[in-house]
Amino acid sequence: MPDRVETVSDNGRIDIELPASGPPYAVSAESGNGDVGIAVPTDDDGAHVVTARSDNGEVVVRSAN
Repeated sequence: MPDRVETVSDNGRIDIELPASGPPYAVSAESGNGDVGIAVPTDDDGAHVVTARSDNGEVVVRSAN
């Protein structure tokens, strides 16, 4: 399980797949022009942090399993 994942895209989709088991993730996902989907357990105070930002594209954070 990663402790930190950071992704940035100026023009394109971001698709992050994370392990389904384990503690929840502190997820911050944004898109200036696209949908955002988060399908993993979340906790703003979680020790495992995921940050994903796209200026122009969909952002998806989901379980790999």
